[in-house]
Amino acid sequence: MAEIKKGKSQKHHIVPRSYLDQWRTKSTQLEIFLHKKGQIVQKGPNWSGFKKKDYNIFDSDDDYYLPERVTEDVDGQGIVVLRNIDSNRGLTGYERSVLAHYTALQYVRTPRFREETNAFMDANIKEWFLEDQKSKTDKEILQFKIEIESESYTDPKDIEAIKKIKAMSNIEFIKLHREEAEKPSYSFILNRFGHSKFILKIPEKARGIYEFQWMLLQAPDNTSFVTSDNPCFAVPKEESDLGVGLFSPNGYVIFPLRPDLCLMIDPQQRGRYEIPIKLNRKHVKEVNQMILKNSYDVVVAKDKTHLKSLTKDYQHVWSRNVEKKKIGDYTLFALK
Repeated sequence: MAEIKKGKSQKHHIVPRSYLDQWRTKSTQLEIFLHKKGQIVQKGPNWSGFKKKDYNIFDSDDDYYLPERVTEDVDGQGIVVLRNIDSNRGLTGYERSVLAHYTALQYVRTPRFREETNAFMDANIKEWFLEDQKSKTDKEILQFKIEIESESYTDPKDIEAIKKIKAMSNIEFIKLHREEAEKPSYSFILNRFGHSKFILKIPEKARGIYEFQWMLLQAPDNTSFVTSDNPCFAVPKEESDLGVGLFSPNGYVIFPLRPDLCLMIDPQQRGRYEIPIKLNRKHVKEVNQMILKNSYDVVVAKDKTHLKSLTKDYQHVWSRNVEKKKIGDYTLFALK
C-alpha cells in the first residue's frame, strides 16, 4: 500500500492502471479522446489525467486512511479475476464476489459520480433546509448565529466566514439570513471525508450486486468495447421521469471489463448466474455510444480509427442534471 505522508497532497487513480492496461495498443499506449479539446491523443495508463489529488482520502494526521487500503485490495483481486473470465463457463462464487466488489468500487469513485452526488445532495437539502429557515423567527436566527460562532473550524474558508459573521450586528445577520433563505448563494456538498465513506460501503453494495442477474456481453473479433474515466454507470431501460442508479430496477448497470467483454447487470432480475451474449458490430457500437455518453473527460479505445468514428460530431454533456418533480405533497428528485 502506498504510504500517505502527513501534510502531503497525494494523487490517486480514479481508474486503476491495471484495468486501463488492457486497452494498450501495439505501441503500448492508450488511444484517448479528450472531450474538452475534441481530439485524440496517445497516453500511457499512468497518465495524470486518470489521477486526482487526495481522491480516496481526507486531510488527516494519520499515516494512512482505510479507504486507500480498501481500494488496493479490491483492485488487486479484481483485475486477476477480470483478466481470467471465460464467459462461456460461468463464474465461481469467489469470482462473482470479487467482481461485484470491483464493480461497486468503479461506480462510486469517479469524478462524475462525485459531481452528481453533490448536485443531488444540494438539491435535496435546499428543499427542506431553506423552507425551514424561511419560517424561523428573529430570535431563532440569532440563536443560530450563536451556535455557528461557538463551533470549531479548521478549513481556512470556514474560519474566514466565521470572522465575517462575528463582525456583523444582529440586524445585519438577520437580514443576510433572510436573503440567503430566499436566494441562496452557497451549495451543500460532501467534503473528501464524506465522499470517502462511499468506499467503505463497497462490501454492502457488492452484496446487492452479487444477487442480480448478470449478462456478459461479448464483442466479435473485428471490433471491441471502449472504456472511459467513468467506466461503470447506470442507464435507463426506457424513457422515464425516474433517474437510475446502481440498484434501480428501471435501469441497467454497464461496465466494460475488457475490450472483448462488457458486464451488463439487471437489478430487476435476481439470480446468481451469468448469461453470455454474443453481440454483432452494430450492437457493440450501441454499447460504445452509451459508454461515450456516460464518460467524464475522456474515452479510451484500442483502435484509433474506431475511436475517431465513434466520436465524430459528438457533443458531450459532463454530468446529469437534478430534476425536481412534485407528486402531491411529495417532491421527487432525479438525475437525468
